[in-house]
This record gives sequence, C-alpha cells and structure tokens, in this order.
Amino acid sequence: MKNFKFNPFFTFGCLASWCAVGIAPIGAQTSERVSDLVKELSSSALSKRVDAENALLKLGPEILPMLPETVRSPEAKLRLNRIRIALERQTAEDSLEAGILTPNEKLDIQDIPAWIERETKNHIEFKIDEKQTFSWKEPNEKVSFWEFLDAFCDHFQLTPQTISGKKGLRLVPSVRSTPRAAVENPRITYLKPFRLEPVRVTSSILTASNVPSALLQLELSWEPRITPVFAYLKLTEADFFDAKGKKISENEPLKLNQGEHEILIGKNEFRSLCDIALPAKQFPENARSMTLRGSISAVACGEKKDFIFTDLERKIDQNFTPQTLRTASVLVTMTDLRSETVLSASPIEESSTAKPPVSDSERLDPQIHETQNQEQAVYSLAAVLRYRYEEPHDAMESHRTWIYENDAFLVGPDGKTIHAEKSELLRQTPNEIAAEIYFTVTKELLENLNGWKLIFPRPGGIYEVEYPFELQQIPIP
Repeated sequence: MKNFKFNPFFTFGCLASWCAVGIAPIGAQTSERVSDLVKELSSSALSKRVDAENALLKLGPEILPMLPETVRSPEAKLRLNRIRIALERQTAEDSLEAGILTPNEKLDIQDIPAWIERETKNHIEFKIDEKQTFSWKEPNEKVSFWEFLDAFCDHFQLTPQTISGKKGLRLVPSVRSTPRAAVENPRITYLKPFRLEPVRVTSSILTASNVPSALLQLELSWEPRITPVFAYLKLTEADFFDAKGKKISENEPLKLNQGEHEILIGKNEFRSLCDIALPAKQFPENARSMTLRGSISAVACGEKKDFIFTDLERKIDQNFTPQTLRTASVLVTMTDLRSETVLSASPIEESSTAKPPVSDSERLDPQIHETQNQEQAVYSLAAVLRYRYEEPHDAMESHRTWIYENDAFLVGPDGKTIHAEKSELLRQTPNEIAAEIYFTVTKELLENLNGWKLIFPRPGGIYEVEYPFELQQIPIP
C-alpha cells in the first residue's frame, strides 16, 4: 500500500451544521453537566465564567443540541454564542476529514456496503458473488475511503458510477482495455475527502504559430457525502525528469503563471474533469516526465440541518411576527403562510347524448356553480421562506443549481408527510434567497393544521477549503 501524505490547510468561512458527521447520542449525565455549566456562565465570579466556557468547549460538538437559545445575562449570551460558533466550526472541520475505515483481515462481501456507510456516511452499491472474499493485507490499519475503494475496485475490476436519484456510488464491472490498478498508480493523489488523478496528456502544434502545446486532463473526485458547489484548480510549478527518471538539475522549477481553472460540478455527480493547457515550448528538450505542484480550492455545502417551523395553525392567513431559526452560520425565516384555492373557471358543460340539456335557470344558478367549483378546486398551502448565509463564498450566485433545490415537507402528528409541489424564487442577493414554497393539500388540512410542522432542510453552513497537491511521474508525450 502506498504511503499517502495528507498536508492540507483550511480556509473556513461559514461553517457547518448542528447535524454534521460524528455527533453522538447524549446521555443524561452530560445533559445535567451542560445545564450546570450554562448556569455558571452567569456567575458573579469571572474565573467561574471563564472556566465554564472552557469546559463547555471541551465537551465537543455533541452538546450543540443541548445549548439553550437564549439566556438572561448579556455576557452569558455573548459567551454562549461564542461557544456555539466554535463548536460548529469544529463540526465542519470534522466533516471535511477523509472518511476513515479500519478493515479486518477478512471482510464478508455482503457486509461491506453497510460497514462503509456506517463508518464514513458514504453509500455504495455493488453486485458480487457472496462466495468471493476480500482480504486486507494489513488488518486494523486505518485507511481513507478512497484508498480502500481503489483497492476494492482493483481486486474485483470494478469502476464507480453515480446512482440516479441518490447520493452514492454504484460499482460496476470495469470496461478498461487494461486491468484497473489504481493502488499501484503513483500519479493519484488523495486530499482528505477528495481524490485527484491525471487521466490524459496530449500534445499538439498550434498551426498559426507552429508553437508546441500540451493539454493535461485531471479528474477530481469527492466522497459522495460531500456536496461541492464549485472548485478551482491552480498549477504553480513543474519539475522535469529525463528518460531514466533523473531530475534535470540544471533547470529550476518552471513557474506556471496560470490563473485558476474552474472545475464544473454537476448535480448528483461525484467527479468532474478539468483540462489545463501547459506551456510545452518551455519544457526541456530531454524531458520525458514531470512533477506538477499546485492547489485546489473548493466551496462546499455543509451537512443539512432541518429547520422546523411549528404552530402553523396560528400562522396561516394571519399577520404574524416573522419567525427566525438559526445556527451560527445560517438564518432561515418564515415571513408568510397562507392558504390558496384555485377554482374551476369553466362553465357547466352543454348537454350530451348521455345527459339531459341544462336549463337556463340551472346555468345561471350560483349555487350550482359553487358546488361544481368546490368539487374541482385545488387547495394549496404557500409558505414564504428566506435563508441567509453570513459568508456564502459566492455559492449563492444564480447559476449555482443547489440554491433551487426544494426538499421542504410537511409532517403531521401521525407522521404523514407531504412534500413540496413547487417553489418560486422571489428575491436573490449575494447572501440571501427568498422563495415561495407550495404544498398541495386538502381543504380539511387547511382548516386544521394542529400538530403539523413545516420542515425546511438547508445546509447548515457553506465552507471553503484549500489543498496543496503534487502530481508525480506525469509523462510528456
């Protein structure tokens, strides 16, 4: 197994979510401890207030759901908000770590998908004869998700694909002309939840100037649980090697004065390609391979958090005070909730061979029209919701498709679920979106919303990361 170096650095903006990866169940003892420490934040003694804040931070992100929304003391409120921001930032950092697996010496094939999802939150599917086995040569060694998946796919000659309508990977038989051997490929670089692989290098001559050029194609993959919004790749320098693999020492690293190359992210994808032009005219004549260095920066949505609005029966068709729910990074506000009824506008149809003709008195009878309209009416519940991120990192620009995702739903006291039918964009700024969301419901539900909740899942934060990388043994055609 290769030794992979993880040497990333982070630049965090709005950071993650209350429901991010790694939050464990909380016991009664911890709950009591948190309650006592929150009270200490209002102590008359400064030392006790400082100690309480530090103790809450040491308890970690699992206490986030237990922190009260408000406290009386202004200083305690300030400290509590500081604690919440720090713990949510820690949650985001944890979610950006590579998914880690600790395989046993021998793994049962049928248990591998559930094991991977339990340990890394990544969903995978495959069809392999259960009689086959997969052995890990170094039992209890911790490996990243991508390292394990490459070894597994090499062993069974599989290749990952997207799953339609679901976040995850389906492993299907490889159709490569040569056996898949990613584990033995020194050019692949693992960058925590990302995987970077050069897939093609081509050379050409620009006919207008007879200048040689080279085109490098890179594939960036990410763990399915991660949701990148966009990514940029930048190459900074290159070293060159001769046919024997010896560094051409008379040359200093070639500085690649290139701008950032955007990597387009498709919806429900787990990888994307990027083509980068290289200045082949500046390559040494005896160069046969090169090492490239650069960095990747990515903006991604954090784990989704359910923003839950209750007391709908008190809000519908009323002028209520806007209700705001928040984490340290995002605010979601309900400003309006109303019922809508779309009635049939068509008159009573003329008679047919199967029905007697309609008299003029029946045609003009408003009660008959009202009865027909009610039978054909469509009832809707419309909610106006705004969501705002403190530091969106350009992730809310109009061409970013994630902002149009509408996965809001209603949940009744009996667990019945009604998903949103459609949404309309009302307002858009660099850090805020306002949308009107429609649910198709019954007349009876509009008249009695007791116990119903509106749940609006949104990423708990938007964060930016940057990873330096080094790609080795890139052939020069």
